[in-house]
Amino acid sequence: MSVRSLDILVARAVLSDKFLAEILNGRRAELIRDSDLEPEEVVSVLAIKAGTLAEFAASIEEIIRSRESL
Repeated sequence: MSVRSLDILVARAVLSDKFLAEILNGRRAELIRDSDLEPEEVVSVLAIKAGTLAEFAASIEEIIRSRESL
């Protein structure tokens, strides 16, 4: 699992209003293309339905918790 890559997505969204807007508005696939996410994580991240940073971060945290419990 690439917890670091998932954490980096959230950190970038916190630090950059532009990145946050793009990650929430449909450019997510393009933004994570070069990440170190595993294929299952890519699917999970692309499936996130979030309209705010808090919702996005909570969804990422849920991905991390579900992967750790495997």
